Amino acid sequence: MKQIWSLLLILGLSIPAMAQTKTAKAKAMKGGADPQAVIQSLWENFKNKNAKEFESGITSNAFMADSRGILDKDKIMNDLQSCTINSYSLSDFKQESVDRNAMVLTYRAKVDGSCGEQKLPAELIASDVLVKRGGQWKSLYHQETGLTVGQTQ
Repeated sequence: MKQIWSLLLILGLSIPAMAQTKTAKAKAMKGGADPQAVIQSLWENFKNKNAKEFESGITSNAFMADSRGILDKDKIMNDLQSCTINSYSLSDFKQESVDRNAMVLTYRAKVDGSCGEQKLPAELIASDVLVKRGGQWKSLYHQETGLTVGQTQ
């Protein structure tokens, strides 16, 4: 009988602790701890032209590289107004931690949109360097390479 009561006591103490761990993990992910969610949020805010939210997801010294060259944060923010993203989907995420405050993510993006009169490539390979600033993951560097028709890698 003592064994049953001991087992019940252990289970009774363990279940709330496990629930708290799941709750803490969910709260951390909501706070931007999930790197893929950070990327998804950046794309969504760019698409919806939410400048304030987009800017809060990148560092003060953010920059990017694409077929136009290297763009600083001011040019990135100008793109937010001059580019139109009708739809997009992100897939095939891979991530590698550099240390506890930096990581690299690569992924594929399918995009329907344009910047000015220039149509965006329908499919991209993209990468971001995320750094932790103020306890939040933010994009320091973003890179896009457009794929040509038939390219699979």
